[in-house]
Amino acid sequence: MDSIARVDQLPQGVPIYLFGAGTGGRLIHEALRRNRRVRVAGFIDNAKNGSRIGELPVLDLAGFAAIRTPGTRVVIASQYVEEISAQLRQAGIEDAADGSPLVRHLVEARVHAAERRRLALISAAMMPVMVLAGWALFTA
Repeated sequence: MDSIARVDQLPQGVPIYLFGAGTGGRLIHEALRRNRRVRVAGFIDNAKNGSRIGELPVLDLAGFAAIRTPGTRVVIASQYVEEISAQLRQAGIEDAADGSPLVRHLVEARVHAAERRRLALISAAMMPVMVLAGWALFTA
């Protein structure tokens, strides 16, 4: 099974279904919204069948298997890679890719961005205190 750690490693020019309509699938979908070369066609999630995420359908595995066309790829966007891989193999789908490394990368990027924002807020809040302290030292 291919392992995908970066957006540019995703299959291009073919419809992609993300297996997992939770946080992982949503993160990958969000990262791809402006990428015209990678097209998410929908989600596969046995627990959320029949719902939608934005404009995209969420199908269970049986529903996906029924509409799957040649060339359609599945990217597992969940921490349950082994379990999902077994389900896919049982359904005759052998060419899925493991997108969990990409999910981890996207989560880490969000955490780092949040930490940078938090530090920027602290710095901004501390700036007047630092200026006054510097002025007090300079004038003493």
